[in-house]
Amino acid sequence: MPLPKKAILNDPKLFAEWLSKQSKKCQRKWSSPDKIRAWQKTCGRPGKKDESSPVWKGDDIKYNSLHLVLRRKIPKPESCSHCGEKPKRLELCNISGEYNRDPANYIWLCTTCHRKMDGFSFKIMKAKTKYNLFFNQFYQEVSALLG
Repeated sequence: MPLPKKAILNDPKLFAEWLSKQSKKCQRKWSSPDKIRAWQKTCGRPGKKDESSPVWKGDDIKYNSLHLVLRRKIPKPESCSHCGEKPKRLELCNISGEYNRDPANYIWLCTTCHRKMDGFSFKIMKAKTKYNLFFNQFYQEVSALLG
């Protein structure tokens, strides 16, 4: 639910019309323009996503939020940066191992190349041998391809 623009907050008739179109929960929460203005002062307006935002965290950002920020900054290519194939899905891959906001540390890879770069298959195999489980044919094929 997007919050109303400044013109709607300043006009009581427009605000009442906007509020009538919202859910009952939103009507209770945003019952007056003053409540919305107070929230905007403490938390910032939605869309304020840079250093000027009062909730800015810098490099202390969480993993998922960081990837959301980087997906907006780094243009998504049509093909994998490593193998050049055009897959159904591309993922952001960290190159340096440092999770920060620097777009130079990230590239778009297909799922297969991303798993190879992260050593995903080796992590799974290591966990299976740790617990004395048998490898199935899939993991043997993957290790043959990667190794």
